[in-house]
Amino acid sequence: PFPVPSPTPYPSLLPIAMALDDAHLKRLLEEAVAAAQEGGNLMLECFARSDAQSHVEEKANPADLVTKYDRQVEELVLSRLRKCTPDFQVLAEETANQAELTDAPTWVVDPIDGTTNFIHRQAECCVLIGLAVKKKAVLGVCYIPKLDELYTAIRGSGAYC
Repeated sequence: PFPVPSPTPYPSLLPIAMALDDAHLKRLLEEAVAAAQEGGNLMLECFARSDAQSHVEEKANPADLVTKYDRQVEELVLSRLRKCTPDFQVLAEETANQAELTDAPTWVVDPIDGTTNFIHRQAECCVLIGLAVKKKAVLGVCYIPKLDELYTAIRGSGAYC
């Protein structure tokens, strides 16, 4: 597993969130990366146990699957993000919240993108985390734990792997 630092609590960023500067975005990206790596570590533990197929449910249709690990990874990622940014909103796939995307800073999380691949222990699954402000993406993280590949982007600063 990848070593992950403890979350850094932030003072409320809501008053300045509509104009997050580069320094704030870099700090938030570091937290999102750490959250994605924590979620990826949990995915790797599941791969080692080889039991993802025994905990599969259908959501809206037979092609839309969820596992108990989707929920566990989501819980882990959201817990970390909420510790560092408790005032930010959250849209997450597995909690199926009906919240609308607003102008407020909002974390957007897909805990295991590629659940079918995950179930079959394929490498092509990842943790996805984005941050939107004023309904526009300002940063994003994609972590593929089985390949230990990390992709990041910050608005106006490019994307990196």
